[in-house]
Amino acid sequence: MLLLRVRDEIKMTIAAYQTLYQSSVTFAMRKQIQSEEGQASLDNKIKEYEERRQRQADKIIELNAKIDAINRRQSARNTVDLNH
Repeated sequence: MLLLRVRDEIKMTIAAYQTLYQSSVTFAMRKQIQSEEGQASLDNKIKEYEERRQRQADKIIELNAKIDAINRRQSARNTVDLNH
């Protein structure tokens, strides 16, 4: 009788460990999928920020060129004014 009870408890313990293992595998797979989906979202944000940074860098170059042109014109005007 005692031997049967010990055997049954061992079987129940093994079944409990199997259930726990399956649950942990399922949980891990779900977390992996969420992580991969999150990674795609982060990759998209990185690309978007890099494109934005490039547009801003281009704008800086454009504005610096305008400043240089304005300074050259002003310098030319000052030279003309001094000669007259």
